[in-house]
Amino acid sequence: MHKKNLSIISILMLFICTAGGTYENSTLQSMMDAWPHVSSEMIRMLSTLPSFISMFVMIFIGQIVGHKIKFKTSVVLGLIFIVVGSITPFFFHPSWTFILFCRIILGIGVGCSALGNPLLMHSVSPYDLAKYIGLGSVLSSVINMIMNPLAGFLCQFGWQYPFLVNGIYLLIFVTILLFLQEPDINQHTVSKRDISSVPSVVYCFLACQFIATLVLYPLLSGISNYLKDLNIHDSMLAGIMLSIYTSGGIISNLCLRPLQALLNHRTLPFSCILVVLGMSTVLFTKNIYFMMFGIFLSGMGFTLMMATFQVYIGQVCNPAQMAGASTLVLAANQCGVFFSNFFISITTTLHIFEIKIANTYFICLIIYLALAIILTFIGKRLLPRFQHSSKN
Repeated sequence: MHKKNLSIISILMLFICTAGGTYENSTLQSMMDAWPHVSSEMIRMLSTLPSFISMFVMIFIGQIVGHKIKFKTSVVLGLIFIVVGSITPFFFHPSWTFILFCRIILGIGVGCSALGNPLLMHSVSPYDLAKYIGLGSVLSSVINMIMNPLAGFLCQFGWQYPFLVNGIYLLIFVTILLFLQEPDINQHTVSKRDISSVPSVVYCFLACQFIATLVLYPLLSGISNYLKDLNIHDSMLAGIMLSIYTSGGIISNLCLRPLQALLNHRTLPFSCILVVLGMSTVLFTKNIYFMMFGIFLSGMGFTLMMATFQVYIGQVCNPAQMAGASTLVLAANQCGVFFSNFFISITTTLHIFEIKIANTYFICLIIYLALAIILTFIGKRLLPRFQHSSKN
């Protein structure tokens, strides 16, 4: 039992890996200032490129892990790639192209190691799945709360110093090597895994996750630009704002089981409404403290949505489908992160607001409102009811 608990703790630490490539978001404006000859779109790829690469790796790994390759082997290889790709730019940065190449290596690592959800699905009971997914997300959120302001603080010493915050992955690497146990999976069942057999509702989850991430991620990658346009730019403040977003995710994950028990099929529409309220506050108040509250609500809503999709997968998929379906949803999230760069480029050409990035935030608000309405009408018919144990 002691070994199993240590293994579950190591699995929870893998949730931190899904944030690979995002700790530098609060410093993007400083990097734009340090590399004036590089376009803003190319600078933002520092944050979005790892997600794009990891999307393809996740899809591939999700189909072979536990069958042709062990979970632990995939995770260990992924963490090696993450450490190399995320820290190297601090020591060696001859060109922006080389830095982006390092981000590709980082993306490969994230794709190989982001197996926290499928490992939990094979390690805990369905009744406890929401609890452990919530705990894993809380752990990831706490680390984000620490790392984002730390990256902003380190940026004061030089644009390259924020890369040092990725040293956290060395600790995760050691923990995985020492404690992660390979889950006991029926090989006969796993060998029959076929992505075409995934329940059709999973593809609805994929579409929703992609859209939700596509339109909301600019809040994170563009916050430093938004603050600068409001004449209150500071890398440390941008990092604090991102930490507040993460704190909203922590509250959401801590309340995951009671919220799902209370709201049931209304959980997803409720999460969208939280984002609508949050983005409205960020967009229309212009007050730093109200903006912090709005970012908090947005983080709470988005995290609740993402965790709910994973819990749904644990209920609608059989054991042979779980790893593939879970990683597909994560891949949809990573795909949304990458294409958010193009979403920003398109929406900033609008002339609704004087501040360009504000137009992006407004379109995000409208799309989340539409998602809330759609999910309200189809939720009861399409979405499964949550399973909850009678135990406390």
